[in-house]
Amino acid sequence: MRGPGSASVRGYGQCKDTLHTSSPFHEAPASVRRPRTTGRVHTLGIRAPPPPRSQPEFLFSGNPFAPVSSVQRDAARRVSPRIPSLDQASRRPVAKLVVPGGNGFIGTEICRVAVQNGHEVAAFGRTGRPALTPARHPWVQDVEWRAADVFAPDAWRDLLDGADAVVHTIATIREHPDRNVTFDRVNAESALRAAEAAVAADVGAVVFLSVRDKPPLVPYAFLSAKRRAERALREDHPSLRTVTLCPNLVYGARKTGTPTLAAVLNQAQGMRPHPYATAEGRPLPVEFVAAAAVQAAVTSTMEGTLTVPQIDDIGRTSGLVDPNAASTPSLAPLLVGLGGTALGAWLLRRWRAS
Repeated sequence: MRGPGSASVRGYGQCKDTLHTSSPFHEAPASVRRPRTTGRVHTLGIRAPPPPRSQPEFLFSGNPFAPVSSVQRDAARRVSPRIPSLDQASRRPVAKLVVPGGNGFIGTEICRVAVQNGHEVAAFGRTGRPALTPARHPWVQDVEWRAADVFAPDAWRDLLDGADAVVHTIATIREHPDRNVTFDRVNAESALRAAEAAVAADVGAVVFLSVRDKPPLVPYAFLSAKRRAERALREDHPSLRTVTLCPNLVYGARKTGTPTLAAVLNQAQGMRPHPYATAEGRPLPVEFVAAAAVQAAVTSTMEGTLTVPQIDDIGRTSGLVDPNAASTPSLAPLLVGLGGTALGAWLLRRWRAS
């Protein structure tokens, strides 16, 4: 299903052929960046891979859940001869990614996934390195961290030397105009500044973390700024291969309360009170979003918008993360909290009655 006001992703079907491998890449080229391809943009279907764990068959089809015949598969591979085999995909090229906002909730996970899949990562943010101990998170020592403001490019421009992609994760859901923190400046202008620096440094791709729907209780200016950034990246920087990720709620253990909120939204899907509680806008674990961002950054045939179902599919099948180790929604904290409140009220009534 398409994201709002956006095109589908070219090349997504090719990158899906890397199920359960150590890397999502095509046969190693001389350079990770390849010339942008042209061709028809397809609406993409997603079909769950059949057991046992094996390379999936993914074709552009009017019905994404229709079975694929051997004739259709052979015809598709004649049209797309660059679909890699598992042996080809195992020869993974190493890319260099620069992650503005890499010390945030999603940015940190992107850095982890990239490093653990053999890539070089440089990340910057206003506070520099995140508060993660090397003993529990040894991968943090393999990232080049820097405290820098995206609006002061001279402080981080050198990180772009030899980079293959910029993965922009800077965002805010609260404005503080007195501190020059506005939706338009943080959610849009910061991405455009990063794209300008990427073009000047001959970086081939920008991955932009956007959103599918407006979050509850957040002003529409938040969503307007994201959409402005998406349009400007496409129109003002045609030389860049741009991939936009449009998840809604992203949850994980390091973001307190999000697994519980995700569980509530999943339970409410039948009632459809909000786009965040629908199958098309369902919550996603942070590991899947990070895997989709890394795959988009290093796959030269991907361009356009990744929707919630596509992000979920990449997270489960790319091999960049273990789906069984991904964050899971949980109502337990809510139930424990409600139970504790009820017990406390009962004890209080007994105490007053005694």
